[in-house]
Amino acid sequence: MRGQIRTVTGDMPADQLGLTLMHEHLYTDLRPIRTREEVAVPLAEVLAAELPLLAESREAGITLLVECTPPGIGRTPLLYRQLSEASGVRVVAATGLYKEPLLPAIAYDWSHSQLVDWMVGEIEEGMEGEDGERSTVRAGLVKLASSDQGLQEVEAKTLRAAIEAAKATGAPIASHSTRAHSALAQLDILAASGLDPGRFVVVHSHAEPDFANHLEYARRGAWVEYDAIGGGPDDAFVELTLRALDAGLVGQLLLSQDVCGWLVGYPNGGNDRRFAYLVTDFVPKLRAVGVSDADLHTILVENPRRILSFA
Repeated sequence: MRGQIRTVTGDMPADQLGLTLMHEHLYTDLRPIRTREEVAVPLAEVLAAELPLLAESREAGITLLVECTPPGIGRTPLLYRQLSEASGVRVVAATGLYKEPLLPAIAYDWSHSQLVDWMVGEIEEGMEGEDGERSTVRAGLVKLASSDQGLQEVEAKTLRAAIEAAKATGAPIASHSTRAHSALAQLDILAASGLDPGRFVVVHSHAEPDFANHLEYARRGAWVEYDAIGGGPDDAFVELTLRALDAGLVGQLLLSQDVCGWLVGYPNGGNDRRFAYLVTDFVPKLRAVGVSDADLHTILVENPRRILSFA
């Protein structure tokens, strides 16, 4: 598997990867678990809404999108494969678990070894749908999350299981970590486990207001990801990207948008954003302030190749 990226349509050589969106969502359900009513996936509506957006992305040169929805919040492996096959954009999907209070019962009820075996099975054999049925669509990433108020015991439990699954399979780990105390607690556990921190992405690093902590993530060897581009004014993200590049983080920086192409519970999926925006609108703004094509290639092509390739 070394040098291979695991997508929902099969493994691909890492050297075939072009422009990459590292953190997006094609179909997600963030409704409270305890009161959630089952809904059928409106397949025709989802395809009609998202295929034009993915086609635009493909035309803009985007070759792969990382779908960061973990089990329990609407992950739908077969839909991701349909969207990928129909659009020509490769998709990496995730195993793993989210954070309180959006965790399924297995996060609490299963033992460490059960969680490890389950994640490994999703990576090596195939992911389960929301109905619990295993598909042949395999995960290429472990997605976790940490709470803003601090890393919760159940979140640390799932992290330890993810680390063992990553060691067993070579898959990378990405974790929603909007506050430094939670991110650094995870990196402490990672260091104690012996897993290379270069296999760990601090998702939503931009949400941590103290830039010194971004530098600390990188100093410890982790990836720094700014991934809400297009969700608000671009000037702040241009400035933050320049600051990271000036600090020498070009080889540890990832950019994305966190677009939710279809969010359950909202009319027509609730999305008014574009997957292609990063390339068509934001990248020209980086070029305009002097970011080189070489640095852009590193951030949008080479860095995703490195983290997504199975180690």
